[in-house]
Amino acid sequence: MMKKAVLLSFLLLFTAFFALGCAKEADVVVLDTHASPDASSAIVLTPFSGGESPAPASGKTASLEVVSTVAYAYTANGETALYGAAEYKNTGTANIVVNKAAFTFRADGRTAEREFEPVLSQYDIVAPGESSFVTLWLASDAIPEGAAVTLEAALTCAAAENTRAGLEASNLFLADNYPKFTTMSGTLKNTAASEYSFLMAYVGFYDENENLLGVWYFTKNLRLSPGESTDFVTRMEDLPVNGLSKSVTSMKTSAFGFNG
Repeated sequence: MMKKAVLLSFLLLFTAFFALGCAKEADVVVLDTHASPDASSAIVLTPFSGGESPAPASGKTASLEVVSTVAYAYTANGETALYGAAEYKNTGTANIVVNKAAFTFRADGRTAEREFEPVLSQYDIVAPGESSFVTLWLASDAIPEGAAVTLEAALTCAAAENTRAGLEASNLFLADNYPKFTTMSGTLKNTAASEYSFLMAYVGFYDENENLLGVWYFTKNLRLSPGESTDFVTRMEDLPVNGLSKSVTSMKTSAFGFNG
Protein backbone atom coordinates (compact mmCIF):
# COMPACT_ATOMS: atom_id res chain seq x y z
CA MET A 1 0.00 0.00 0.00
CA MET A 2 2.86 2.35 0.89
CA LYS A 3 4.56 1.65 -2.46
CA LYS A 4 1.35 2.47 -4.32
CA ALA A 5 1.01 5.77 -2.44
CA VAL A 6 4.62 6.72 -3.20
CA LEU A 7 4.17 5.82 -6.86
CA LEU A 8 0.94 7.86 -7.07
CA SER A 9 2.63 10.87 -5.47
CA PHE A 10 5.49 10.62 -7.94
CA LEU A 11 3.10 10.48 -10.89
CA LEU A 12 1.15 13.50 -9.65
CA LEU A 13 4.38 15.47 -9.14
CA PHE A 14 5.64 14.53 -12.62
CA THR A 15 2.30 15.52 -14.20
CA ALA A 16 2.28 18.88 -12.41
CA PHE A 17 5.88 19.57 -13.47
CA PHE A 18 5.11 18.70 -17.10
CA ALA A 19 1.99 20.89 -17.13
CA LEU A 20 3.91 23.81 -15.63
CA GLY A 21 6.61 23.48 -18.27
CA CYS A 22 4.03 23.48 -21.09
CA ALA A 23 2.24 26.51 -19.66
CA LYS A 24 5.49 28.46 -19.37
CA GLU A 25 6.42 27.63 -22.97
CA ALA A 26 2.96 28.64 -24.27
CA ASP A 27 3.22 32.02 -22.53
CA VAL A 28 6.39 32.95 -24.42
CA VAL A 29 5.27 35.02 -27.43
CA VAL A 30 7.93 37.69 -27.98
CA LEU A 31 11.36 36.06 -27.99
CA ASP A 32 13.57 38.96 -29.02
CA THR A 33 12.17 42.51 -28.97
CA HIS A 34 14.11 45.33 -30.60
CA ALA A 35 11.48 48.06 -30.23
CA SER A 36 10.57 49.87 -27.04
CA PRO A 37 7.19 51.43 -26.20
CA ASP A 38 8.80 54.87 -26.43
CA ALA A 39 10.09 54.09 -29.94
CA SER A 40 6.68 52.89 -31.13
CA SER A 41 4.92 55.92 -29.68
CA ALA A 42 7.15 58.13 -31.86
CA ILE A 43 5.80 56.51 -35.03
CA VAL A 44 3.31 58.72 -36.88
CA LEU A 45 -0.04 56.96 -37.33
CA THR A 46 -2.46 58.14 -40.04
CA PRO A 47 -5.93 56.60 -40.35
CA PHE A 48 -7.20 56.74 -43.92
CA SER A 49 -10.85 56.41 -42.89
CA GLY A 50 -12.02 56.97 -39.34
CA GLY A 51 -15.78 56.59 -39.73
CA GLU A 52 -18.63 55.95 -42.11
CA SER A 53 -18.14 57.34 -45.60
CA PRO A 54 -20.64 59.85 -47.03
CA ALA A 55 -23.76 58.44 -48.61
CA PRO A 56 -23.34 57.46 -52.28
CA ALA A 57 -24.94 59.71 -54.89
CA SER A 58 -25.85 59.19 -58.53
CA GLY A 59 -24.06 61.06 -61.29
CA LYS A 60 -20.69 61.05 -59.56
CA THR A 61 -17.44 59.74 -61.06
CA ALA A 62 -15.37 56.76 -59.92
CA SER A 63 -11.61 57.10 -60.35
CA LEU A 64 -8.42 56.40 -58.46
CA GLU A 65 -4.67 56.94 -58.50
CA VAL A 66 -1.97 54.46 -57.46
CA VAL A 67 0.17 56.43 -55.01
CA SER A 68 3.00 53.97 -54.29
CA THR A 69 3.99 50.33 -54.67
CA VAL A 70 6.46 47.89 -53.15
CA ALA A 71 7.54 44.36 -54.13
CA TYR A 72 9.87 41.61 -52.95
CA ALA A 73 11.06 38.22 -54.24
CA TYR A 74 11.74 35.85 -51.34
CA THR A 75 11.62 32.23 -50.19
CA ALA A 76 8.69 30.93 -48.14
CA ASN A 77 8.66 27.34 -46.86
CA GLY A 78 11.36 26.39 -49.35
CA GLU A 79 9.50 27.87 -52.33
CA THR A 80 10.17 31.09 -54.24
CA ALA A 81 7.40 33.66 -53.86
CA LEU A 82 6.56 37.23 -54.78
CA TYR A 83 4.97 39.84 -52.57
CA GLY A 84 3.47 43.10 -53.76
CA ALA A 85 1.43 45.92 -52.26
CA ALA A 86 -0.02 49.17 -53.54
CA GLU A 87 -1.46 52.26 -51.89
CA TYR A 88 -4.19 54.00 -53.89
CA LYS A 89 -6.28 57.17 -53.49
CA ASN A 90 -9.85 57.89 -54.54
CA THR A 91 -9.54 60.81 -56.98
CA GLY A 92 -13.19 60.81 -58.06
CA THR A 93 -16.38 62.19 -56.58
CA ALA A 94 -18.10 58.88 -55.70
CA ASN A 95 -17.42 56.28 -53.04
CA ILE A 96 -15.48 53.46 -54.72
CA VAL A 97 -14.46 49.84 -54.34
CA VAL A 98 -11.56 48.21 -56.20
CA ASN A 99 -13.10 45.24 -58.01
CA LYS A 100 -10.04 44.12 -60.01
CA ALA A 101 -6.27 44.39 -59.70
CA ALA A 102 -3.51 43.44 -62.12
CA PHE A 103 -0.01 43.20 -60.62
CA THR A 104 3.05 42.97 -62.89
CA PHE A 105 6.38 42.14 -61.20
CA ARG A 106 9.62 42.88 -63.11
CA ALA A 107 13.29 42.21 -62.36
CA ASP A 108 16.31 41.77 -64.65
CA GLY A 109 14.20 41.22 -67.75
CA ARG A 110 11.94 38.69 -66.02
CA THR A 111 8.21 39.20 -65.54
CA ALA A 112 5.42 37.67 -63.48
CA GLU A 113 1.80 38.76 -63.76
CA ARG A 114 -1.41 38.10 -61.83
CA GLU A 115 -4.94 39.47 -62.16
CA PHE A 116 -7.15 39.08 -59.09
CA GLU A 117 -9.96 40.50 -56.99
CA PRO A 118 -8.63 42.01 -53.73
CA VAL A 119 -9.73 40.19 -50.60
CA LEU A 120 -13.11 41.39 -49.24
CA SER A 121 -12.90 44.38 -51.58
CA GLN A 122 -16.68 44.83 -51.65
CA TYR A 123 -16.50 46.07 -48.04
CA ASP A 124 -13.44 48.31 -48.49
CA ILE A 125 -15.46 51.36 -49.50
CA VAL A 126 -13.22 54.39 -50.00
CA ALA A 127 -14.62 57.92 -49.93
CA PRO A 128 -13.39 60.74 -52.23
CA GLY A 129 -9.95 61.93 -51.17
CA GLU A 130 -9.31 58.90 -48.97
CA SER A 131 -7.04 55.92 -49.55
CA SER A 132 -6.58 52.19 -48.96
CA PHE A 133 -4.36 49.27 -49.98
CA VAL A 134 -4.21 46.17 -52.17
CA THR A 135 -1.83 43.27 -51.42
CA LEU A 136 -0.80 40.04 -53.14
CA TRP A 137 1.28 36.99 -52.20
CA LEU A 138 2.14 34.91 -55.28
CA ALA A 139 3.96 31.57 -55.41
CA SER A 140 6.24 31.95 -58.43
CA ASP A 141 9.78 31.04 -59.51
CA ALA A 142 9.75 33.55 -62.39
CA ILE A 143 11.95 35.94 -60.40
CA PRO A 144 14.76 34.70 -58.10
CA GLU A 145 14.88 35.42 -54.39
CA GLY A 146 16.51 38.72 -53.47
CA ALA A 147 16.17 40.29 -56.92
CA ALA A 148 15.42 44.02 -57.10
CA VAL A 149 11.74 43.84 -58.02
CA THR A 150 9.51 46.62 -59.31
CA LEU A 151 5.73 46.43 -59.29
CA GLU A 152 3.22 47.93 -61.70
CA ALA A 153 -0.29 47.92 -60.19
CA ALA A 154 -3.30 48.52 -62.44
CA LEU A 155 -6.46 48.87 -60.36
CA THR A 156 -10.04 48.99 -61.62
CA CYS A 157 -12.69 50.64 -59.47
CA ALA A 158 -16.45 51.06 -59.47
CA ALA A 159 -18.84 53.40 -57.68
CA ALA A 160 -19.96 51.88 -54.38
CA GLU A 161 -23.64 51.45 -53.63
CA ASN A 162 -23.10 51.35 -49.86
CA THR A 163 -21.25 53.39 -47.26
CA ARG A 164 -18.12 52.37 -45.38
CA ALA A 165 -18.40 50.67 -42.00
CA GLY A 166 -15.62 52.51 -40.26
CA LEU A 167 -13.11 51.14 -37.76
CA GLU A 168 -10.33 53.08 -36.08
CA ALA A 169 -6.92 51.49 -35.43
CA SER A 170 -4.80 52.85 -32.58
CA ASN A 171 -2.04 52.01 -30.08
CA LEU A 172 -0.09 50.12 -32.74
CA PHE A 173 3.15 48.57 -31.47
CA LEU A 174 5.75 46.66 -33.49
CA ALA A 175 8.14 44.06 -32.07
CA ASP A 176 10.75 42.20 -34.12
CA ASN A 177 10.82 38.53 -33.18
CA TYR A 178 13.09 35.59 -33.79
CA PRO A 179 13.27 34.17 -36.38
CA LYS A 180 12.78 37.08 -38.78
CA PHE A 181 9.21 38.20 -38.38
CA THR A 182 7.45 41.11 -36.72
CA THR A 183 4.51 41.06 -34.32
CA MET A 184 2.03 43.94 -34.31
CA SER A 185 -0.42 44.69 -31.52
CA GLY A 186 -3.00 47.42 -31.15
CA THR A 187 -6.65 48.33 -30.74
CA LEU A 188 -9.62 48.43 -33.13
CA LYS A 189 -12.64 50.61 -32.32
CA ASN A 190 -16.03 50.56 -34.03
CA THR A 191 -16.64 54.21 -34.99
CA ALA A 192 -19.77 53.47 -37.02
CA ALA A 193 -23.40 53.49 -35.89
CA SER A 194 -23.98 49.78 -36.50
CA GLU A 195 -22.77 46.54 -34.93
CA TYR A 196 -20.39 44.38 -36.99
CA SER A 197 -19.44 40.73 -36.64
CA PHE A 198 -16.29 40.71 -38.81
CA LEU A 199 -13.36 43.13 -38.81
CA MET A 200 -10.57 43.76 -41.30
CA ALA A 201 -7.61 46.11 -41.14
CA TYR A 202 -4.79 47.12 -43.48
CA VAL A 203 -1.62 48.70 -42.08
CA GLY A 204 0.99 50.25 -44.38
CA PHE A 205 4.57 50.77 -43.15
CA TYR A 206 6.80 53.67 -44.31
CA ASP A 207 10.40 54.69 -43.73
CA GLU A 208 11.79 58.14 -42.94
CA ASN A 209 11.67 59.09 -46.63
CA GLU A 210 7.99 58.05 -46.84
CA ASN A 211 8.87 55.02 -48.98
CA LEU A 212 6.35 52.19 -48.68
CA LEU A 213 8.08 49.20 -47.02
CA GLY A 214 5.14 46.82 -46.95
CA VAL A 215 1.45 46.38 -46.16
CA TRP A 216 -0.14 43.84 -43.84
CA TYR A 217 -3.79 42.96 -43.46
CA PHE A 218 -5.62 40.79 -40.96
CA THR A 219 -9.21 39.82 -40.19
CA LYS A 220 -10.98 39.15 -36.92
CA ASN A 221 -14.20 37.24 -36.39
CA LEU A 222 -15.63 39.27 -33.52
CA ARG A 223 -18.90 41.06 -32.82
CA LEU A 224 -18.19 44.73 -32.10
CA SER A 225 -20.93 47.17 -31.05
CA PRO A 226 -20.85 50.91 -31.88
CA GLY A 227 -18.19 52.61 -29.75
CA GLU A 228 -16.77 49.29 -28.55
CA SER A 229 -13.05 48.44 -28.81
CA THR A 230 -11.02 45.25 -29.02
CA ASP A 231 -7.29 44.58 -28.69
CA PHE A 232 -5.43 42.42 -31.19
CA VAL A 233 -2.06 40.78 -31.83
CA THR A 234 -1.02 39.61 -35.28
CA ARG A 235 2.16 37.74 -36.23
CA MET A 236 3.38 39.01 -39.60
CA GLU A 237 5.38 35.92 -40.50
CA ASP A 238 4.54 36.18 -44.22
CA LEU A 239 5.65 39.81 -44.57
CA PRO A 240 9.12 39.63 -46.18
CA VAL A 241 10.58 42.69 -44.41
CA ASN A 242 13.22 42.10 -41.75
CA GLY A 243 13.75 44.45 -38.79
CA LEU A 244 10.51 46.29 -39.47
CA SER A 245 10.27 48.01 -36.09
CA LYS A 246 13.69 49.63 -36.60
CA SER A 247 12.86 50.93 -40.10
CA VAL A 248 9.31 52.26 -39.73
CA THR A 249 8.76 55.93 -38.95
CA SER A 250 5.09 56.15 -39.98
CA MET A 251 2.10 53.86 -40.48
CA LYS A 252 -1.17 54.33 -42.35
CA THR A 253 -4.30 52.32 -41.61
CA SER A 254 -7.48 51.41 -43.45
CA ALA A 255 -9.94 49.37 -41.37
CA PHE A 256 -13.57 48.44 -41.73
CA GLY A 257 -16.27 46.15 -40.37
CA PHE A 258 -18.90 44.05 -42.11
CA ASN A 259 -21.52 41.39 -41.53
CA GLY A 260 -20.98 38.22 -43.56
